[in-house]
Amino acid sequence: MLLSVFLLLQSAHAVPVQMTQQGRLLDPSGAAVTGTHNLTFRVYDDLTGGVLLWEETISENFTHGYYSVILGADTVNNPLDETVLSLYPLYLELELNTNGPMSPRQPVNSSPFAQMAGVAESVDGGVVNASEVQINNGIVITTAGEWVGDVTVDWNTQIANIPSDIADGDDNTQLSEQVVEDYVCNDPIDLASGSTMNQSALLTADDVLTPSWSNIQNIPADIADGDDGLPNGCADGEIVVYSASSSTWGCGQDTDTTLTPTELQLVIETLSLDLQNRPAVNGNDVLSTDSVINANQLDTSSATDDQVLTYQSGNVQWADAMSSGCQVVETIVGSPVRLRLQCGTSTFIVEGSTLSAKALAQKSMLAEDFNCAITTTDELKCWGKNNENQVSGVPSGSFTAIALGYEHGCAISTTGNVSCWGWGFSDGTYSVPSGTFTKIDSGNRFVCGLRTTGELSCWGYDDAGSVNASPSGTFVDFSVGINHGCALDSAGNATCWGENSSGKANSQTANFTSVAVSGYANCGLDASGSVTCWGNASYGGVSPSGTYASLHPGNYVMCGILTTGDPDCWGANWYGQVSDVPTGSFASLSNGDAQTCGLTTTGQIECWGYAAYSQGAPISGTFTELRSSHYSNCGLLDAGNVICWGTDDHGQTSPP
Repeated sequence: MLLSVFLLLQSAHAVPVQMTQQGRLLDPSGAAVTGTHNLTFRVYDDLTGGVLLWEETISENFTHGYYSVILGADTVNNPLDETVLSLYPLYLELELNTNGPMSPRQPVNSSPFAQMAGVAESVDGGVVNASEVQINNGIVITTAGEWVGDVTVDWNTQIANIPSDIADGDDNTQLSEQVVEDYVCNDPIDLASGSTMNQSALLTADDVLTPSWSNIQNIPADIADGDDGLPNGCADGEIVVYSASSSTWGCGQDTDTTLTPTELQLVIETLSLDLQNRPAVNGNDVLSTDSVINANQLDTSSATDDQVLTYQSGNVQWADAMSSGCQVVETIVGSPVRLRLQCGTSTFIVEGSTLSAKALAQKSMLAEDFNCAITTTDELKCWGKNNENQVSGVPSGSFTAIALGYEHGCAISTTGNVSCWGWGFSDGTYSVPSGTFTKIDSGNRFVCGLRTTGELSCWGYDDAGSVNASPSGTFVDFSVGINHGCALDSAGNATCWGENSSGKANSQTANFTSVAVSGYANCGLDASGSVTCWGNASYGGVSPSGTYASLHPGNYVMCGILTTGDPDCWGANWYGQVSDVPTGSFASLSNGDAQTCGLTTTGQIECWGYAAYSQGAPISGTFTELRSSHYSNCGLLDAGNVICWGTDDHGQTSPP
């Protein structure tokens, strides 16, 4: 903004061809313009409108808003000649950069030459360079730059707008008794070292107390008498004894206080002792049932290479191991089913299960060494590992669906209620919510169910918020992994919760028709058959290409069936779970820890991946269902018989 313009002609005797123009510019905020800017000067014959007679643009450096330029300096290309200046009256217009012309225009007048004033009566925005400052002949600032004199101000009459918390007279430094008490009682205080109470030093938990007996008050009389509580009159060598008849203590002889070796041995052998602090025998630690035995300390003096410890007729001994183990080489369908086993060089035919079932557990990939099924009479049957009553504790009644966790199971009854058994449920640690459910799914140590109202409920062990952080609202589907889960609402959005390593518990705003949750990743399937995955990229968190009809999660892999019917898996490929996927037309897939099995559309089973325990053995027959767990698999024949194969260290492949 142009605040003022001062014009000075170079000569008062003739029309000049050059003109000096000086002024000061401030911006809209009142600050002085600084730096280099373009100034455009225009000469008109009228205060507003009129004819443009002459124009020049000059780049000028501003100091504190001040500038001084010579107009018409370019006498060759743009002279400010007599012709222009003779058209009096003239008006000068100024424009800074491209901000538009300033208003109003200033009249151009001639003036005599001005000489610098000797005395400045006022200074505004300039620089003062003085040796000293005086007011009314009194020195205010000395030649050394020091202030002189005292300033006396009346607080009541000469200072305005005093803050109320200062004007009250206490400078805001006085605290009321209540304020001090609130500070001490309601906030922790860290007192400085050496703080005292009533001139006595305060003690802390780090202080070591060494009181004298005389400093202890209220000593019981039977101790204060100086005999440490002994009855008065006990002679040297006597001990304190209790008289049951008189209910008093007295003095007695020190008799029968030494145990003989026989008595000591009897005490040790007949009493249950809780030995402490790692007892040792001849300098070596004593082992207990919780000890971990170092295999290097086993006596191998009688063993040869590749032998293993075996148990036979009550004896543990070293013996040759069968190099190939036992493999199921053929399944003979009948009633009961028979299996042909190849064990080394020997062949055996064993009878299979007589269990007549209608459904296997819906999800069993987390179940460790036990399996379950629903019989043709709607009862529950489980077999295998039973350390947490996961086999013996199955509830009675009629059921329609089963979901298995690490060492527990849950089932939906024909009325929609849920019953759970095994770890955390058999001993009452965790309770099952009431109400009716349409679906259940189990994580490692927690369970979730979808109510008939569409709400989601979770129960069991709350690992990383797998239970307490479950979402509210209504949903149409859900799936859980080891310790996290995702629920699908009617719009196809996935809301996830629980442990969030690699972002596996991040929610997705999408249009999914189904969602699958593995141990460490999730995938959603939309109506077009496209799959979007997130979470740990090494365990299935990478979106595959292709068009899919269904998704089938595992602990470390994610699998799907393409619209062509071919299976596809991505994630961990430790044992060929991804690279060895077969082709063909499949109806369903099921994942164990390191193996995957598929049920073809014609009812046959094919397996791939880890096969050290015969998980990948060929199984003949026509099946209707297939489930894989840690290192075993089970299939349901169309005749209703259950066949399991794989590792059987707890009987998990031996259904009743």
